[in-house]
Amino acid sequence: MNHIAKVTEIFAEHYQKWESSSERYLSGYHYEESYAKMMHAVEKEVFDLTLGEKPKDKNKKKVLLLDSEK
Repeated sequence: MNHIAKVTEIFAEHYQKWESSSERYLSGYHYEESYAKMMHAVEKEVFDLTLGEKPKDKNKKKVLLLDSEK
């Protein structure tokens, strides 16, 4: 599965969960707040996906090459 398909899957999963939530119907404030939280979670997962596998050793983290740099 390529990155675009994974990103689409991540967004679809979070969007469906957000869409089925009743919290967003309470008020305009709750709607916007819940949407912002959902998008923040999507952005974090997509960012982590683009980083690839992260080493646990702090010294290896310093010389980490991102997937896009390889």
